[in-house]
Amino acid sequence: MEIENFWSIAHSPKLLRVKKVSKNGVQEWIKSANFTPNADANQIDLAAFDLDDLLCSWASDTSRLLVAARDTLSAIDGIRGKPKSTAWILIKSYYAAFYYAHVMLRLTRCSLTYTPTSQLMRIRGLLDAYGIPEPFPLKTNQYILKYNEIPPRLQVKQKSGGDGTHENTWRQFEAMVFECEAAHEIKCINSAEKGELKSIADKLRRSIYAAENSGKLLSSIRNEVQYTQLHGVWPPYGSTLKSDYCLRRLREVHSKTTNIGDFDLDSGDKATCFLNCCLLICWSAEKFVMFSTKDKPKSFLRSKALA
Repeated sequence: MEIENFWSIAHSPKLLRVKKVSKNGVQEWIKSANFTPNADANQIDLAAFDLDDLLCSWASDTSRLLVAARDTLSAIDGIRGKPKSTAWILIKSYYAAFYYAHVMLRLTRCSLTYTPTSQLMRIRGLLDAYGIPEPFPLKTNQYILKYNEIPPRLQVKQKSGGDGTHENTWRQFEAMVFECEAAHEIKCINSAEKGELKSIADKLRRSIYAAENSGKLLSSIRNEVQYTQLHGVWPPYGSTLKSDYCLRRLREVHSKTTNIGDFDLDSGDKATCFLNCCLLICWSAEKFVMFSTKDKPKSFLRSKALA
């Protein structure tokens, strides 16, 4: 199984067919769209709206994040010839992976959106008008948004637990890996297919945790590099990671011959492993974006603005 096939089982067909994105993202859509609210103990459901309008706004957010991912990744190449720059290569690789994770979530109908109270007042007002109590306080927070295409419905949930924005993103990304694995497993016809599926899913999950068994997410390792100068990529340099190696690995993200086995999560020191985990996520997302649009020349993802 190719990595793009692994992701494709959860993608949103109608989103990929969007040709022109809205000027505004989903937050603005919530402020102005016509919808009917409902709620239970855990979530708010918005229904009876124009799906095309939502998808144009969804595509706007997806485009913005894809540009951020690609620009962050390409900016790493500017460090060429500076051998003492491995710390910033790691930090930029992390942020590229973080943005790509958001792209993947949105392409599979899920969005983690940090939304201020002012953007939620319309939902508040409609719930009040329909006599529906708020299942949770609608105030500035990170919310998990998921939509269904048929019938059009947008689910709004609070993030769970006390994790920060980055931690929640990775946990939602991990949940997406589990969902894709489960959906494929139903279709597997023999043990060989199941083994191949498990291998891909396990490697993606390991990349989220920087291939460690400590339970630390990628964001935790990035914090250790950026804020406490650990892992030997700041003076005095203790890591074996070199900038030439980083840049060579970076080129492989866009190479047509690269496969998932080229990302070694078991060899080298912690800094080297962290880099490979980040670039694996970047590569898998880029592969899926290209795969998803190969027969859709007018898709918003093929826009020159995203190149």
